[in-house]
Amino acid sequence: MIMLLLGLIDILMAIIAVLLGYGIYFKAVVLIASLYLIVKGAIFIKSVASMIDIAAGLLILLALFVKLPLIILLVIAIYLFQKGIFSIL
Repeated sequence: MIMLLLGLIDILMAIIAVLLGYGIYFKAVVLIASLYLIVKGAIFIKSVASMIDIAAGLLILLALFVKLPLIILLVIAIYLFQKGIFSIL
């Protein structure tokens, strides 16, 4: 059940990353999403996927202040989406 919930949240984070890339976002939602990824990555720090989650959270947080190229946010979104799908399955 927890894997299903974490997978759905990862898919939601992917959607947030895509919307952020196109300039459609609320700062509070993006801040909470990035902090969620950083904290989740810190909890499970021993795996490579968790380190990538931390990096993705930091990049999404950075995207609030600096305009990142769309391709970077799309790569993050694809990673989070596939991770969410695999967690659900």
